[in-house]
Amino acid sequence: MKRLTLVDFFIIFSLIALLLLALALVKFTLFGGEEYNGKIVIRAKCMKYEFAECVSVGDKVFDCATGRQVGVISSLASEGATGGVRLTLTLDAVRRLRYTRAVRTPYVFIEAEEVCVYE
Repeated sequence: MKRLTLVDFFIIFSLIALLLLALALVKFTLFGGEEYNGKIVIRAKCMKYEFAECVSVGDKVFDCATGRQVGVISSLASEGATGGVRLTLTLDAVRRLRYTRAVRTPYVFIEAEEVCVYE
């Protein structure tokens, strides 16, 4: 059985350091960024009426990519569309959306067609 040398320890230490650096980079990319206090308006793609009825003012909205809370619905508007309804959500946001165009409430997955951020 071969004994570990100083070079072996250096290689093992380097690999562990690279792994930790990669994990930190992924964590910063997904969960990084400062807190945000403002309004976000999301215009959703067309959805069925049954799903639109499950969304109401006061619901918490979460980012689908990270699972973190984006904000709370402060106002809700709906307009009829072919085969369903299109919602416009105004959020009192605590953070911005990250790399995704989809959000969810506790009951409904909402795919965004357009997102506007107001400072």
